[in-house]
Amino acid sequence: MAPDDQEYATQTQIIIAVNLSGYRLSNQNIINTISDAIAGLQDQNLNLEIEITENVLMQDDKDTIATLQELKDLKLRIALDDFGTGYSSLSYLTSFPVDTIKIDRSFVMGCTTEPKNLIIIKAIIAMGHSMGKRIVAEGIETETQFEMMKELGCDEGHGYLFKHPIPPDEFSALLAQGVL
Repeated sequence: MAPDDQEYATQTQIIIAVNLSGYRLSNQNIINTISDAIAGLQDQNLNLEIEITENVLMQDDKDTIATLQELKDLKLRIALDDFGTGYSSLSYLTSFPVDTIKIDRSFVMGCTTEPKNLIIIKAIIAMGHSMGKRIVAEGIETETQFEMMKELGCDEGHGYLFKHPIPPDEFSALLAQGVL
């Protein structure tokens, strides 16, 4: 099935991911800011995901864990973005309330030419799934990459193969048409 199939698009749940910088995460008011922003959404916020990078987790302190837990208490998902490119510590995956692991695009882009990238991707998928995490491949640009990620058991993917970045009004129109 092609990634742009109407059937594929209508069966896929849309998750809105928001990148959160390390600076914002350490900001004492971030929980209040987010809480205020989602106040009117009720249970719809279950489709919101906060993305943080590995480097943010390097602080590995009680404040970071507490802040992430407060985000979870707001019924938000937490994604570990660009996994594999920072100073990875597997203890992050057991210490922090992360729902999703996003495999960095540099591994995905090279999966067809660099055998070692494929080994790393397989390991991340196996490890993540064994821990009950959702695995997302970033930077899918070709049908071959898409098929490889599907065969390896990756849960989701995103990249230019599916859709190039678009302005908010165009996104809203596609959403209203049920295309996304």
